Amino acid sequence: MTSGELCLFSSPNFTRIGLCKLCCHFAKPVRLPGCGHSFCQRCILQYCKGRQRAACPLCREDFERKDLRPNRELAALVNLIRQEVKEDVALETAERTRNVIIQCYSSTQLNGTK
Repeated sequence: MTSGELCLFSSPNFTRIGLCKLCCHFAKPVRLPGCGHSFCQRCILQYCKGRQRAACPLCREDFERKDLRPNRELAALVNLIRQEVKEDVALETAERTRNVIIQCYSSTQLNGTK
């Protein structure tokens, strides 16, 4: 991955694209027919509250529950973002650990402790 791609994935605006507008997460994203907006499957089914027809929470376009389809592209993108975040956290943790070890070592050297 290039530094430009990493910068793109790190952008707060980019990561907001991958959020369900109802719960601000994504688990099993589904796409609404017609308007194409995506939500978590659980969120949109809960929003429908057992009705077979409902309106998109964002644009109010009607849809039928039976027409909901998995949004595989968004699911893949969300998984990629999650992987990037995990790698960033691992690198940050390793860097912090390294800095603590260096500080401890420097402290013992200054105090003459071995």
